Amino acid sequence: MSLLAPKYLQSVVALGERADPETMKATGEPMIQVATGFLYAYPTSEEQADDGFKLWLVTCKHVIQTTREKNLNEIMVRLNKSGNRGKQTFRLSHRQGEGSGWTLHQEADVAVIPISWSVLDSREVQWETFGAGRNAMRREEAVKFGLSEGDEVFVLGFQIGWRSGRQDYPIVRHGMLAQIQGWLRKEHDTFLVDGSGFPGNSGGPIVTKPQFGAIEGTKNVLGSWLLGMVSERKISLSPVVETADLIESVSMDLIDETVRRAMQHEGSTDK
Repeated sequence: MSLLAPKYLQSVVALGERADPETMKATGEPMIQVATGFLYAYPTSEEQADDGFKLWLVTCKHVIQTTREKNLNEIMVRLNKSGNRGKQTFRLSHRQGEGSGWTLHQEADVAVIPISWSVLDSREVQWETFGAGRNAMRREEAVKFGLSEGDEVFVLGFQIGWRSGRQDYPIVRHGMLAQIQGWLRKEHDTFLVDGSGFPGNSGGPIVTKPQFGAIEGTKNVLGSWLLGMVSERKISLSPVVETADLIESVSMDLIDETVRRAMQHEGSTDK
């Protein structure tokens, strides 16, 4: 029995940079993976919250800024082909999308770009999406549900260096909310997750783990909710591997704020 819906894994996207000819020849891969993103459906307006949605690709702002610093004009996206037919990698220009480019939050580590539903379907790739108002939890809901330190979460993403094989399969790690009271009380913009973080996790979704029991005076979180995404790994070094036991995470409130800004300024985003 799984506590994580399979469609959540199909909403996670591998992001990377275009491989140089030598690397491509050696690995057979057109992309060097650098980060993670996820697909997110957001209502086009409050009046259409039930059936009018626009699709967005969400990742961290520092991922996009890093590619620009390297003078790269595009980011690569990799999804699995439908029918177990391997992988599909394609370019995503900073000015490609449904009429606009990347929108970067001015302060938070969030970047979004609109994606055409028809483009994904035409490429015959396997994909799903998280949905605002359906399985996304914002601060208001988190307070209502009584979310607190010690509640468990899943951390989804692609690790750099892990061989993907014929198809990509996101890695799911177990974590726990380490510090969230500051965010719940609007004192902090981010919250902390206690869990192993690795290079490539940036932009990976953080999903609550359903709990079917709670001690007296607390509530149990029923259902898997998209709570936010991995932003910064708090790095600690060991003789074997670089790991991070604490993950700074941005909330869905900040992601929704970035999407709304993109919708308001379409045609003049990419800032």
